[in-house]
Amino acid sequence: MKKENVRPTVVTYGTLIEGYCRMRRVEKALEIVGDMIKEGIAPNAIVLEEAFAEFEDMIRRGIVPQYLTFQRLNAELKKQERMAAEYMEQVNCRNINKEEQNGDEN
Repeated sequence: MKKENVRPTVVTYGTLIEGYCRMRRVEKALEIVGDMIKEGIAPNAIVLEEAFAEFEDMIRRGIVPQYLTFQRLNAELKKQERMAAEYMEQVNCRNINKEEQNGDEN
């Protein structure tokens, strides 16, 4: 893809990560997540779940990933958590506004 100047998408990266995880090549999957983040493509929830599940499995088997990979995954997870919290706040505000409007109509 790079030779053809085609930029990979989150789906492309997700497919690679899932494939490496299924082959039990966790280090390579985590490396791909790191590359993805470095390229400015934010992993979605599915990619992160797959990566973290394999990351935990790797730790259980006594394999320690590179610190930089862990640091990148951790930073991305925190970013995703902030985005989720902001989204939930927006949803809660909309629900409160709807309830107030419905209360005014009765």
